[in-house]
Amino acid sequence: MIDVRAPIEFQEGSLPGAHNIPLMNNEERHEIGSIYKEKGHQAAVDRGHQLINGDIKDIRIKKWISFIEKNPQAVLYCFRGGLRSQITQQWLSEAGCEISLIEGGYKAVRSGLIQMMEDILPKLEFKMVSGSTGSGKTKFIQEQNHSSIDLEKLARHRGSAFGGFADVVQPSQIDFENALILELIKLKDKPGPIYIESESRLIGRNVLPPSFYEKMLKSSWIEIECSLDERVDHIFEEYILKSPLSHRDLSHFQSLKNSLSKISKKLGGLRYQELVDDLEKSEAEFIKGGELQLNKEWIRKLLVWYYDPLYIHSQLRRHNNKI
Repeated sequence: MIDVRAPIEFQEGSLPGAHNIPLMNNEERHEIGSIYKEKGHQAAVDRGHQLINGDIKDIRIKKWISFIEKNPQAVLYCFRGGLRSQITQQWLSEAGCEISLIEGGYKAVRSGLIQMMEDILPKLEFKMVSGSTGSGKTKFIQEQNHSSIDLEKLARHRGSAFGGFADVVQPSQIDFENALILELIKLKDKPGPIYIESESRLIGRNVLPPSFYEKMLKSSWIEIECSLDERVDHIFEEYILKSPLSHRDLSHFQSLKNSLSKISKKLGGLRYQELVDDLEKSEAEFIKGGELQLNKEWIRKLLVWYYDPLYIHSQLRRHNNKI
């Protein structure tokens, strides 16, 4: 699919698999929008043709044609399937390249996807995977092959104060929802339950759709049990050994301190300061001799002081049907 909306619109949310080859850039779109509000439709159209003409027009047509040559089944859309996609289609036709439009554009497909989710959800069986932090829930989900949905992977976030991935930007809310709906569509005819990690409604900045989250809360669940030592090892491997520290990037220690500061009030002053001190000792040890094992001390305390009470509270609040 070719999305001819401006880049700023595309970034706010797009159809899965679409490529943004815009008719207008952000600045041009802003100017045309202002003229439309002040002088009306025809004045905006006339100014649009003035802005996108000559070499600029030729360059954009060539980009569309190049994409279509590589993707002969391509279709194009704008927001409502209106003027922008029609102008693009016309210019391409004049250049000898025919392409179809998506009727109703982005808005229609987006509405259709949401309706598909609402239609599919009642027919699916969810099996929620619960367990204390570090128990290996994500690994279990990933091992279920084609019978699971990895919400953290879709959100590109582990769902906690320490959950962000280095140099990874979370998707927009719309893109997150669209990706989730596609997963549901893929699994709608699969036999047996769909395994999903028990998450809060908020995963980083992404929010689970209300109907999806409500189904999670009403679904049966299983719990993964793991010793504290094993959980510490799991967290150590995931957040320390597989972190930028493996490339001796010391900025990761500051990222850990920043994450810790987000929960400082819930920890309380004394515990927060003790964890900061432990983290700084770990940093000094790493700088001195490249040793990382000392990080297990603050990880263990963080699990016992913060994440375990949080898990117990959420367990009592969310789950009714332990199996």
